[in-house]
Amino acid sequence: MEEPKSTNADAETENDELDHVVPMYANNVRFEMTAWDLRMLFGQLMPSSEGKGQVDWHTDVTIPWAQAKLMHLYLGMNLTLYERENGRITIPPAVLPAPISTPPAGVDTSNPEAIDTFEMVQGIIKAFRDAQVPEK
Repeated sequence: MEEPKSTNADAETENDELDHVVPMYANNVRFEMTAWDLRMLFGQLMPSSEGKGQVDWHTDVTIPWAQAKLMHLYLGMNLTLYERENGRITIPPAVLPAPISTPPAGVDTSNPEAIDTFEMVQGIIKAFRDAQVPEK
């Protein structure tokens, strides 16, 4: 019987190329946009003595927009495959994005394109929230 061919991930591991990678855990991510790139800051929610959590931001990764778009595709594929194998991922209501009913401060409401963009984002948030309602 023929041995299965090595995948790229296997080849990288075999060549010790990943030995320098430091594993980190993050349960929070913050996004910052520029014209050139998407900056993602990763951190972990840490309890404080006052009973409120505070995020310890520890990792900063910046990628170009083309890579972000490809990452969106592959992340979506991986989520779909994971849910197919393991069942639906539930999002606690407390961490769902809040519905937005009015444009944020600073949005030029006289600009039709700005209003269109706001309504698009509003629709994306609504669709995401609606998809979290358990099926009956």
